[in-house]
Amino acid sequence: MTAHFIFAATTAALRQVLHQAQVQGLPSGMAPCAVAALPPDRIEEGDVPVLSLALLRAGRDLALDNRTLPGGERPGGERPGDGRRVERRHFLLRYLLSLRGGRALDAELILGCIEHFVLHQAPVMTAQIERALMDDGAERPDIAAALREHRIGSRLQSIRLGLDELALAEETALWRALRQPLRPGLIVTASVAALS
Repeated sequence: MTAHFIFAATTAALRQVLHQAQVQGLPSGMAPCAVAALPPDRIEEGDVPVLSLALLRAGRDLALDNRTLPGGERPGGERPGDGRRVERRHFLLRYLLSLRGGRALDAELILGCIEHFVLHQAPVMTAQIERALMDDGAERPDIAAALREHRIGSRLQSIRLGLDELALAEETALWRALRQPLRPGLIVTASVAALS
């Protein structure tokens, strides 16, 4: 199993969670906006708000490689009871969330709602992974088929969500690189535990 499948599956699951956060947390009468797995500079500005979910950085989470996972795997990848070796991988993905379009205060409401949801209601995703892979199939059937073929949903054990901060200089440099004006955003981290 290669990392790109894990990254795609994590992004698909995160899109589902971000939509659910809006459904549960936005004031009545305010419809949830679409979540696009695109950087903000590739989404057109308009009256309809679109939440940009852009993968900033992805890599191995070496700090977790020697910890025991919820499934009972010991360091080194051996599962108790059946004796077979299972390679365990941990990844840390960092995403930029920002809102394109919409009216005044839409970004603050939506990002605040998502921040609350990530911190208090859904810090660990497990059940959403399989559903997200099925639901994303309508938009990208080629990727959904590849993820199902490689049984990624059953290999992802958990995705732990968190929030991170950027210093003002880092944030300014990021928006300058995107050739976009500085705007409200969140950095969401996803710590992924997967079996090969």
